[in-house]
Amino acid sequence: MILVLAAAGALFLDGGSSHPATGAAFGELAGGSAAKIVLVPTALPESTLNEPNLRAMPRTAERHFGVGSAVVLHAETRERAGKAEFAAPLRDATGVFFLGGDHRRILDRYAGTRFETELKVFLARGGIVGGSSAGAMVLGSYQAARPGVTGNRIVDGPSNHAGFALLPNALIDVHFTERRLHPHLPPILKKYPQLRAFGIDERTALIIRGDGKMEVVGPGTVTVFEGKSVRVLSATIQ
Repeated sequence: MILVLAAAGALFLDGGSSHPATGAAFGELAGGSAAKIVLVPTALPESTLNEPNLRAMPRTAERHFGVGSAVVLHAETRERAGKAEFAAPLRDATGVFFLGGDHRRILDRYAGTRFETELKVFLARGGIVGGSSAGAMVLGSYQAARPGVTGNRIVDGPSNHAGFALLPNALIDVHFTERRLHPHLPPILKKYPQLRAFGIDERTALIIRGDGKMEVVGPGTVTVFEGKSVRVLSATIQ
């Protein structure tokens, strides 16, 4: 399978639930001790996005990723996300990471804004864009939306077609083995045969580089659906 991002950078797709290996791998990919990380926590519940928590996030991110610098970028409104000065930190960053939560909060706030434009410029110039759980889902072109918090069945609908599409024609699903999602993807892929699907386990990440090379990090696996083909990629770094 050949994947081409048409960009110089790389994507880091984390299946959810933190693991030291995945955190360290993202930090190293973004530049190690010299990395400058932009952390986007907007998917988290609004009740947790208070000033004390936002102030604490950079230090936590620096420890988790093993980097020397991290800043938080959180727009309270779409209007704010559309301002050039809001996205300015992307110009000096080496890595951008979206935290997990509700993927709709990310897309409602940022899709179609100046921030999305600058994010794609960032990837094209060689930046590393990553996310965990919902933060990884939004980097594809199709959202694996489910009907409720406790429901694992993937349902089709207009809101599913709203990702940033940094990985074109792709469905990125997370918590894959843990939520027993294998039977739910084939009907979606039959309806949209142009899609490739990536089912990523918890505590595991898939790295996709600009030339299409893939690498799995962590103790789990990544299940790749393409047409009638299904492959399971084992972790290469644990």
